[in-house]
Amino acid sequence: MIRSHGRNDRMGRAAILALILLAPASTGAQQSRSDQDLERVLRAALLRIEQVGHGRFEVEVADGVAYVDGWATDLHGKWDALEIVAKVQGIVGIDERIELRSRGADTGLEGRVRRRIADVPRLSSARLVVSARGGVVTLAGELADAQDRQRAREAAAAVDGVTEVLDEMRSPRQPDSKIADDVREVVGPRSVSGIAGRIEVTAVDGVVTLNGEVKTLFAQVQAERLAHSVNGVVAVQNHLRLVPR
Repeated sequence: MIRSHGRNDRMGRAAILALILLAPASTGAQQSRSDQDLERVLRAALLRIEQVGHGRFEVEVADGVAYVDGWATDLHGKWDALEIVAKVQGIVGIDERIELRSRGADTGLEGRVRRRIADVPRLSSARLVVSARGGVVTLAGELADAQDRQRAREAAAAVDGVTEVLDEMRSPRQPDSKIADDVREVVGPRSVSGIAGRIEVTAVDGVVTLNGEVKTLFAQVQAERLAHSVNGVVAVQNHLRLVPR
């Protein structure tokens, strides 16, 4: 998982990344790449963000854990950087100290977030409630479809001045058996997500529990994110073990 430091410290995409929680559960597993090789791969990958002016990053790897420092222009750019790091096979955890250089002031932040969300076609008629305090934006209200959850979060994260996104949005209810079946469809071996691993899914009172094994940190985070995209899910307990091969 991912550990953040400082005030602006929640990845948000994970679960909502958050988000985001250092759990190198497989530190004893053999890494397919050395820490030095992983550092070279990560630095090359992060250049894509740096080249478009969205941030500057320094990264070191020790025992498969990536230590990421630097800055990003906004929360969305920070999320992008962490996602790039998580996708690299052999990374078992992230410890990040990325600062945000958002230019917007807190005054009027709620209105800017509302307008950004309204510009997203699938969200233009959503009954969402936006509140903001100290750069922390809370999204609440009803979603017509849980698949729009991530769209709303990313729209808010792209607004200057947003340092964190808290998700209190609700989606249409459905029985636990249907929730579990739908989550299996999006994270299972036949899903289009292509998550490599073995994932077991249960649901009780809308709370989904994920057990099993995955091969990358990104797969661990992505499975949780996809579970949140299913209608009726109110929380996700991610017990997936990271087993690099």
